[in-house]
Amino acid sequence: MPAPSLAAGGVGFLRPANVTALPGLYHVGGWSHPGGGLPHAGMSGALVAGLIVEGPEFRGSQ
Repeated sequence: MPAPSLAAGGVGFLRPANVTALPGLYHVGGWSHPGGGLPHAGMSGALVAGLIVEGPEFRGSQ
């Protein structure tokens, strides 16, 4: 189980963003945004699906 995501400590404990420097490559799962656990891994997949379908302007459900 990944450690909790904390904003303190100069963002050293935050999860990496779903987007990467390589176009078309995304981070998905418990070690990326929004964090650990099965529900958050599913949320991570949903966020990346939105990025793929809607493009880089996607910011979650509206």
